[in-house]
Amino acid sequence: MIDLHAAVYALRDAAGGPVPVRGSAGLGVVHAALPGAMAPSRVASILAAVRGVLLARQGRCVVLAAPPAVRRTVDLWGERADLAQLRAVKQHLDPTHRLAPGRLPGGL
Repeated sequence: MIDLHAAVYALRDAAGGPVPVRGSAGLGVVHAALPGAMAPSRVASILAAVRGVLLARQGRCVVLAAPPAVRRTVDLWGERADLAQLRAVKQHLDPTHRLAPGRLPGGL
């Protein structure tokens, strides 16, 4: 299990103050909410800090919802080691690229 407390502390430190979080430590899932008016570059730097802590602990951070400006600036899915496999499965199941184009990790 990843060290969720380390990720929450990294989130707080990168944001410069407390950030509302909720979730389940037993499941290893935490949801955090940053202010919607926060600059996309600021969100990107916070996200990079949290992902760095989680990556060192075999965890991941995914952006579930964000304003359009943030969605264009940050990688919503983060680094994926299995992207080649996902790409192969997507190509097999959707050879014409009609199903949810660009909505999956890596722009699949």
